[in-house]
Amino acid sequence: MNKKYKSVLLDIDGTLIFSHIGLLGGHKYALKHIGMPEPDEETLLKCMGPAPQYSLREVLKVPEDKMELAYILNRGYVYTRGYKEFEVIPGMVELVEDLYKAGYKLYTASTKAEWLCELCIEELRLTHCFEKVCGAGNDGVSRHSKEQVINYAKEFGAEDCIMIGDRKFDIDGAHKCKIDSIGITFGYGTAEEIAEHNPTYICNSPEDIKKILL
Repeated sequence: MNKKYKSVLLDIDGTLIFSHIGLLGGHKYALKHIGMPEPDEETLLKCMGPAPQYSLREVLKVPEDKMELAYILNRGYVYTRGYKEFEVIPGMVELVEDLYKAGYKLYTASTKAEWLCELCIEELRLTHCFEKVCGAGNDGVSRHSKEQVINYAKEFGAEDCIMIGDRKFDIDGAHKCKIDSIGITFGYGTAEEIAEHNPTYICNSPEDIKKILL
């Protein structure tokens, strides 16, 4: 165990699981029903990582007068079927279990709705490993940024933290909260994106993470 850290915060999408089939299905469903064309795959993949509101508005360019409906449609799809459409990233379930056994306090730090985070962690059979599953507010409004979710985890005892994530949002959130971070290159973010945002460490595999924390 690395004595510098007591708590480990983990992103979910692109860090523990590949969830793009279900999450991007939600975006496609929403765009179709508000009369917008489906974007190309490269554009859709940019939606992996940030909160759905950000993706709809900034990436998919949904007009403001259609944002509320698009968000409701997106969440309806994800909450009823999309959350089950994921693949486990090899080695990450084992890493979580090893971190737990080593004595770290574990928290998720995701900008997907907290109840949906809980379902994902239950599906992975990792609930017992986490002090608290932390995500965006279930009201769809509160805690929509990574910074807010990290600070929320601190309310439940996260201290001397390090954040593990695959996108710039994870690293930037850690910077804003003045905690260390591990940027991983085997999720949705590119190695270039990770490097540009200056995480404390860069890891290319779960084994690399173990070398730092275990």
